[in-house]
Amino acid sequence: MADRLMEAEEPRGSKLLQIFSEKQVTAMLTSPLQTFSEARVQQAQYILAKSCCDGGLDEGEGESETLQSWFTEEHRKCRQCFLRGDQAACTTFPALSCIYTSLLQQPQYFSQNMNIIFENSDLWVVDKAFDTQISHGKKQVPRFHLETTVEAWLRNETKQKQEKLESNWLFKRCHNLDFATSGMLVMAKTQVGLKAASIAFDKTDGRAGTVEKEYSALVIGWPTWDTRIINAEIYADPQSQFKMCALDGGKATNEPNVTCLEHASQSDVCHATTSGMVNCNFADVWGPSRMPPAPRWDRDGRAAQPRSACTRAFVLRRGHCTLQGPLLGAKVSLVKLALLDGGRRHQIRVHMAHAGHPLLGDCAYAGDLSTHRLCLHAESITFQYDKESEFASVLPPSGLRISSNINPLESFVKLSP
Repeated sequence: MADRLMEAEEPRGSKLLQIFSEKQVTAMLTSPLQTFSEARVQQAQYILAKSCCDGGLDEGEGESETLQSWFTEEHRKCRQCFLRGDQAACTTFPALSCIYTSLLQQPQYFSQNMNIIFENSDLWVVDKAFDTQISHGKKQVPRFHLETTVEAWLRNETKQKQEKLESNWLFKRCHNLDFATSGMLVMAKTQVGLKAASIAFDKTDGRAGTVEKEYSALVIGWPTWDTRIINAEIYADPQSQFKMCALDGGKATNEPNVTCLEHASQSDVCHATTSGMVNCNFADVWGPSRMPPAPRWDRDGRAAQPRSACTRAFVLRRGHCTLQGPLLGAKVSLVKLALLDGGRRHQIRVHMAHAGHPLLGDCAYAGDLSTHRLCLHAESITFQYDKESEFASVLPPSGLRISSNINPLESFVKLSP
C-alpha cells in the first residue's frame, strides 16, 4: 500500500507519511483538497517538534536540532499513540495532541496557494498564502529548509513565465502584511514602483495615505452590534515579548474575557486561558498562528508608547464554525474591517479581542491552537492618488479595487438560519 501511495503521490503523498499513517494519508488524499505543499509538510513537522518541547528551543538552534527533537524516542512513542488512535495516552503533550488532531481534521493547512492578481511594468499585487513570510532577512530567517517566502515564490513564478528576468527587478515588499495573514500584498518590480507605492502607503507626519485596505476575519461569537468603531490606543504589552495591548480610557487591557470558548474544555481547545485571560508566556511561544516567533524576532521594534488606532468593524453574517474540531458548530461571525487611523502592529487582532470577539485561530489573543490558521484575510486594496503625481502612471487607475478572487474564510462558516 505504501509503495502504491508513494508512486501515485510522489513526492507530496510520501512526505505526509512522515507524520501520518497510510490510512490517514489515503483519507486526506481522497478529500476535496488534493494539493499539498512539501513546505507545509515540513512546517508541520517543525510545529509538532516545538510542541513536544513545550513550544520552544533555545534561540540559535538550527533546523537539524529542531526536527531531531520531534524524532526523539519519547516523542516517537507519543506519535505512535496517535497513529494507533490512542489520543488519551498523549496527555503528556497537550499542545501536540491539539495540533496533531487539527492537522488531521483540517487538511486545508497543507495548501499554500498564491496567485498574481495584478501586474504592470513596475508592480505586482500578490494574493499571499497564510503562514508565509514575505522574505528572509536579518530579522526573519528560515526556520526550516523548505520554508517558502512570497519573494522566492514570485521569482520562480516569473521565471516560469519568461526566459529571462529583468536585471532591475527588485521583488521587494511595498508594505507589511503579517506572516499569519493571507491576502493582498503589493510587491515592487522597480525603484520607480517602490517609491510610488511608498508614497501611496505613507501615513507618517500627518499624511493621510492614498491606499485603502479592507480585511475580512472570522471572529468567535456573535457581536450584539452590526457596525462598530473601535478607537483604542495600542502599545507593546510590557509583560510579553510578542503581544500588543489596547489602552481604553487610561486603563490597559491585555486580554479579553474569552467566554465564547467556555463550551469546550480547555484540554480539547488547547487554549491557555486562566480566568478568561490568555497567558503571556503561551502567547510568546505560539505568537504568529502556531508558528513560534523566528529565532531573531524583532522584539524591541514595537511601540513602547501608546499610539492612536481606529478600526471599523461591520458584521457581514453570523453563523456556526464548519471546521472539524472542538469548535465545530461554535458561534462565529464573518466581519469586514478597515483601518481608519494608520495601521498598528496586530491592530485588528488586538481591537477585536478588546471588543470581546477575538479572531478564530489567534493563538496570542484567543489562545486557539485548534484552528489550522489565523482567520484574517486582506481582502482588497484600493489605490487612490493624485493624478498629477510624478508617479501616477505607475500605479493602477485611480480608485481601482484589487481583490481576492475567492475569500478563503467563507467556507469556514455556515450561515445561521
